[in-house]
Amino acid sequence: MTGLDRVAGWVARSVGSAVHEGEDLFRGIWGDDDPDGEDLEPLVDTDDPELDELDDPFGGDATTMVGRDPDQARLPRLLSKLDPAPDFPLAEPFTAGLGPLLGRWIDAEPDGVLADGRTRRVLDLIGSRFTVTVSDEAISITGLVRSRNTKWDRVQEVVLEDRYTVFTDRVVAGSVSLLLGRRLLPIPGLGWLLRGVIGLVESMIPDGWRASMQHESGRAFASIRRSMARDVELAGPLALVAFLSEGLTATIAHLAEERNVLTRR
Repeated sequence: MTGLDRVAGWVARSVGSAVHEGEDLFRGIWGDDDPDGEDLEPLVDTDDPELDELDDPFGGDATTMVGRDPDQARLPRLLSKLDPAPDFPLAEPFTAGLGPLLGRWIDAEPDGVLADGRTRRVLDLIGSRFTVTVSDEAISITGLVRSRNTKWDRVQEVVLEDRYTVFTDRVVAGSVSLLLGRRLLPIPGLGWLLRGVIGLVESMIPDGWRASMQHESGRAFASIRRSMARDVELAGPLALVAFLSEGLTATIAHLAEERNVLTRR
């Protein structure tokens, strides 16, 4: 059993009492009655029994616990170089995606628990899904089966939240259905990968992020309020993208300020 298997199994057991919250969470964005929404091409059926089996939320060694990382600077150090802010003004659209972010994490820690050949297979299946692209014209958010492209003139407010809160309230809570709904998973191994990443991040959270009333974790992009359409809230894998990408938050905050869009922090 690899390190990622152990972490994934521990996280699955720790949320064993959670309830399925609805299929919208599988799309990475709550709500789908949206005039700006566009259906993506259907996922190709993948026959990979090994990855399918990994999605069993109660598999693995039930006695294994995840220890706290003694290096309090490891996560902030990783995040600072994983996806830094681009130069402004933007020369091209800025894109943050789950697959590339986790791929860079593996490159940064080639001996870490994410450096598992099966991880790369899952990332290949994810492809360009779970991606946020920001340009001078719009914010485009691609979930699992739909994408939404919101022009800046329709953005009323950009919401940035405490990064640690984004992790606990959006990444973890929004991934509960994926962790427990194996039969609904359209990408084999996705639940296993999310469990592993969530457990790994949890073990790396610095004490100051947990204890401070004004958390020291900085801010992360969380949602946009839009005119004449439902708001867009990040959850699950898309919230994980926002948590991991400092460049995404910096770019959205910069462009919102340029356009006098209200930014709530």
